[in-house]
Amino acid sequence: MPKPSLRKTLWTVLVIAVLAGVVVLAMPFAASNHLVRDRIAQELGAWSGMRVEVGSRPEIEVWPSLRAVLHDVRFIDWDADGQPVLRAERIEMEMSAWDALRGDITFDQLRLVHPVLRVAPVAPAIYLPAAPRGGRIVRAIEAARQALKANPEAPDLSRLPDDDLGTIEFVDASVLAEDPAGEREIASGLTGSLNWPSLNRGGALRAQGLWRGETVSLELASGQPLIHLAGGTTELRAALRSLPMTASFDGTAGLSAEALVTGTLQLSTPSASRAASWLQVELASDMAPGALEFSGQLSGSAERLKFTSASLILDGNTGIGGFDVSFEDDVPAISGTLAFDVLDLPTMLGVFSPLLPQMQTGGAEPSAYINRMKLDLRLSASTARAGPVSLSEIAATAQVRPGLAVLDISDSTAFGGTLQAGIRASRQPGAEVVDLRLLASDFDGAAAGDALGLQALLPASRGTLSLTLKGTGETWERVLESADGTFSAGFARGTLRSFNLDQFLARLNDGGFFALKDVSGGSLAIEGVQAKATMDDGVARVTQATVDTIDRRIVMEGIVPYVGGLALSGDVRLVPPPSSTTPDPLQKGVTQQTPLASFFVGGAWNAPFISSMTMRPPLE
Repeated sequence: MPKPSLRKTLWTVLVIAVLAGVVVLAMPFAASNHLVRDRIAQELGAWSGMRVEVGSRPEIEVWPSLRAVLHDVRFIDWDADGQPVLRAERIEMEMSAWDALRGDITFDQLRLVHPVLRVAPVAPAIYLPAAPRGGRIVRAIEAARQALKANPEAPDLSRLPDDDLGTIEFVDASVLAEDPAGEREIASGLTGSLNWPSLNRGGALRAQGLWRGETVSLELASGQPLIHLAGGTTELRAALRSLPMTASFDGTAGLSAEALVTGTLQLSTPSASRAASWLQVELASDMAPGALEFSGQLSGSAERLKFTSASLILDGNTGIGGFDVSFEDDVPAISGTLAFDVLDLPTMLGVFSPLLPQMQTGGAEPSAYINRMKLDLRLSASTARAGPVSLSEIAATAQVRPGLAVLDISDSTAFGGTLQAGIRASRQPGAEVVDLRLLASDFDGAAAGDALGLQALLPASRGTLSLTLKGTGETWERVLESADGTFSAGFARGTLRSFNLDQFLARLNDGGFFALKDVSGGSLAIEGVQAKATMDDGVARVTQATVDTIDRRIVMEGIVPYVGGLALSGDVRLVPPPSSTTPDPLQKGVTQQTPLASFFVGGAWNAPFISSMTMRPPLE
């Protein structure tokens, strides 16, 4: 290369280097004077639609990129003179250097340090900051609203602005709620980011922090955030993770009351009562104390939601089915069907325990829960367990409406027979009225006695039992103390276990008192057992209780109070053989023959005692 050309090239490179150095050296001066005074706060206000105040001049860094640091930044509603809607201790921003030299501000990234956001209630449990009246975001939302108005089903996305927003990070953020009771912190220690590259594209929000005393992680991803903010429906993915509960949604949804929602919903909690308390859902705060898992396909709107292919796991009990949830009335209404392979009945009753009488005083008032929901569920199970009792082929209903809760097993198989049972709790002025119903038909008394620990009471034979009770009170004890109703039982030929009639008669002949367990060594072959009783104000009056053997009959009558000791009297009589021509003295109208023995039963239910009674007329 000739020397003149080489010299010219070197001068060119030198000039470019000098100019580049001048630009680099001039950039902090240009930024600190032009940008600070005229552009940064204006640009933040142009995006937010609020008045932006900066406490001091920004710090400008040039290398390795153009970076500005603003201190004590306040975003204030133009129409308000009070507290700022958003205040940040510091805002760090990455900007385009070349745009800055031209007098333009382009944010690549914003980082808010210790921001405080103030919100106010707009609906029950919903808080939002004051809405700006202008700004690029507001104008973009209005453009999306017009696109939806022109074509709600398929809005023209090309009409949306394509302004670049970039990434907004926040560190140690807090949210303060303003309500009539004063200002309170509802979230703290929030750290995360909003990634929204362009207003006409999708965006994602990630945050982690403390909410209602629990560490929470939240992720939201919208296919078109502007469509969501304008009240339209578009793709939405959401995930919430915390110790009390985890939940996720994947589908399409809108934020307005009229918007439709379709997708898959999943949630799980190790304790449903704890999760309800954390979410401040008073309706279910004492219900379902165990673990809960749910998944299903969701569709509908804010007024009515439909769940299909639903799977519910309650304390290990898995049910599948579908149901609807309606919010059209004053209280939510749930209706549908659930089918279980195996169902634990105490767990299911635990779901409705606040709606039923309590085990002790001091619990929540049942009506406080009954009046806050409507429920109509059809339940079925191949197998169900209630402690030692096993049932199969269960068909049941659970109904709740203001003032009334009904749990009904309309059909089931137990101990080789059929079982029907029901609980009905209704709220009447000043009292909780409870109806109980139980009908067991053609069941195996031996199997039932072994399972319930009533071997001495239930014969080893086929039997039928019926019980109806109606009581008043807010605890089960009070209900039974005030109950009215009827009881009847009948057993066919079989064996009365743990009872020796010969020893019983011998002890009566000896006189004195003895415990029933003292004559439990042996068994008694029976032809049948019959019992009938009526209950009045917690006291059962036994009108018929007979045990028939091939040649003797045991007859009893008396009272059995719920509170207090037994008071029964009885006879042991001879029964003529069927071939005898002697008239049956047990039939009405025939003079009673003298009993072999008469006795009295007293003491407690679980430890009755017997005494001989010889000086009284025989029982009819």
